[in-house]
Amino acid sequence: MKNRLISIAMSIVVFAVLFGMMAPVQAQPYTVQGYVYDTAGVTLVDGVNVTITNLNTSDSLSDTTEYGGFYSVVFGWPATPVTIGNILQINATYPCMTNTTTVTATVSPQTVNLILQAETTPPTIINLQPADGSFINNNTPAICANYSDQSGINVSLVKIFVDDKDETANATVEEDYVCYMPITALSEGLHNVTVNASDNCTNPNYTSWSFTVDTVPPTIEFIDPTPANESTNTTGYVRFTANVSDPVPGSGLEDIINVSVWNGTGIYLNNKTMQAFDEHKYYYYTPLPNGNYTYRAYAKDVAGNTRVSETRVVTVNVTEYTVSVTLESGYNMISLPVNDTSVTNASLLMDEIGANCTEIFKWNKTSQGWESYNQYMPPAAAFDVVGGDGYFMSMSGPATVEFRGLCRWSWQAMNWMSWESPFTISLVTGYNTISLPVNDPLVTNASLLMDEIGANCTEIFKWNKTSQGWESYNQYMPSAAAFDIVCGDGYFMSMVGPADVTFEGEPWRE
Repeated sequence: MKNRLISIAMSIVVFAVLFGMMAPVQAQPYTVQGYVYDTAGVTLVDGVNVTITNLNTSDSLSDTTEYGGFYSVVFGWPATPVTIGNILQINATYPCMTNTTTVTATVSPQTVNLILQAETTPPTIINLQPADGSFINNNTPAICANYSDQSGINVSLVKIFVDDKDETANATVEEDYVCYMPITALSEGLHNVTVNASDNCTNPNYTSWSFTVDTVPPTIEFIDPTPANESTNTTGYVRFTANVSDPVPGSGLEDIINVSVWNGTGIYLNNKTMQAFDEHKYYYYTPLPNGNYTYRAYAKDVAGNTRVSETRVVTVNVTEYTVSVTLESGYNMISLPVNDTSVTNASLLMDEIGANCTEIFKWNKTSQGWESYNQYMPPAAAFDVVGGDGYFMSMSGPATVEFRGLCRWSWQAMNWMSWESPFTISLVTGYNTISLPVNDPLVTNASLLMDEIGANCTEIFKWNKTSQGWESYNQYMPSAAAFDIVCGDGYFMSMVGPADVTFEGEPWRE
């Protein structure tokens, strides 16, 4: 019995010990308290909002000072726990004064006294209208600015000056903006604005900016060599030149000084940006076929003002040259001696020659083989025909074909040209076809042509349409044996390496 009682007693003791170990530990509240003084650190201030944040848990509690500037914030358990070593941030706010302090939790109650600091951040002033440095084409613009501050804006201290004149009495002043609408139109040119704003803690700020009023469009004056109204142009390359300026200093022009051209039936041809070649002078060259045209210029300044010039009429009348090429029955090798804009591919060339032309061959110097176009193929399959090349063709009967080309003024050659001069042709290793697009006085026979091309040219072939056979001239033959190079013929040649050959001269004429 005694042993049983001892056993029961020991069980009670063990249970009591275990129960004590398992029972929850009661957390103690953690208190942060203290006094808040004014900026001089002397006078206690009631009504200060004090917020304490446990940076480790993001829990926050607040109190307002009273009874002589005293505050007390009590953290409890488990909603807002504080553990020794936690970092506590204390924020005290009062009109125009503030304090932020960070402390480490040590022991409760923890006393932290605070001295307020004056709020000295001035208001921000943004959204200036019109924008600083801008050019506007409105002489009664809204002149405005927005402002803000954490303590609020003292509306009675807001001022707006335009060109050093106080316009506040004529402006709308609100807690977040001031806006002035000019009573009379502003003059052309530069205008300055200043806005003053203070917050409710009397911290002042100001900002100044400027803008330019420009309501006058730029001027456009056509100058020579721009064609006069109702004039005739005989070059085919029409130059439009304009003196464009803006009356407001510093306004400048946007890069949209354009010339628009229409043909005689009112069909719009182009709208090209003119090139600047002097401080206020702009020009644009354009090639125009023969016909009547109307044109005008357009300009826009940076303020958005636009000007359209007078409309003028010009007649383009360029001399047309005709060169005839005679073809025989059988095979022929010809070229385009003038730049005939109606003959740009094999189908059009066949049409120009007539029904006796049954097939046209073009030598492809890249693939070193012939390409052909015949009368049964669709026009879309036709290859291009160009100056400086030669074409082989089959004729079922004789024909004479006339090529018509406009002789335009070449600004590069400073001469009247059909095909441009100088005219450069690139030759490749192997066989090539060639023709002379211009009447080069230095290249009148096969020997001179070989000299002009250089050492890589070893042999030149000419098709004799009368005998229906090839004639040739090679590097070993005397120059006296060289056949003539004539207008309208094409030539076949052998190259041991590539070369570029350039021809210069007058256009071919009959």
